[in-house]
Amino acid sequence: MKRSTALAVNLAIIGAALLYSAVLYPSLPNPTPSHWDANGKINGYASPLFVCLLTPVMMLLILGLFVALPKMSPEKFRVDSWERVYNLIMVLVMTLMGAIHVLTMTATHNSAMLAPKFLFSLIFLFFALMGNFIGKVRRNFWVGVRTPWTLANETVWNIVHRRAGQLWVAVGLLGVVLTLLGLPFWYSFTLLIVSAFIPVVHSYFVWKRIEGKP
Repeated sequence: MKRSTALAVNLAIIGAALLYSAVLYPSLPNPTPSHWDANGKINGYASPLFVCLLTPVMMLLILGLFVALPKMSPEKFRVDSWERVYNLIMVLVMTLMGAIHVLTMTATHNSAMLAPKFLFSLIFLFFALMGNFIGKVRRNFWVGVRTPWTLANETVWNIVHRRAGQLWVAVGLLGVVLTLLGLPFWYSFTLLIVSAFIPVVHSYFVWKRIEGKP
């Protein structure tokens, strides 16, 4: 995906999020539910305007970072060689945030519980899609498993990201199924954290093997 296309798609997603907020705004309660606990019960309130604008503004800021960061990369760590993947990841992140915004705004509008299983299903799906792309990411300071060992050695980076991609696709798809079947919140959360941490540990051992360290 070209950078111009990615920007257009991302701006459209942010625009849709703002439009959804604008449609719901007149009928939102005041104060408006803005936070839920692990069981999906409301435990925080804020002004309707704050709730409507929070996620879209965050999306704009993150999009700005996505655009700016590649220009700040050192020569050997630029994203030029995998720019299309970078742009797809940018769209994927914006899509996840937009979907979460719709989910939370709907719960806010109805002053209803926020079903954790739907939220975690979205995150697990995002994890699986990220796994599909992460193996194509090359050494950089912004995206991927950025440890001292992957950044120090390109071979280590490539091996770790290829294995991380396979792991994340498997865990993401399994997580979607298990979460929709009723996997408790803390099990889903733990599964995500462990799956994200495994490649970090893996990178150290791959580096030791590649570098011939005792």
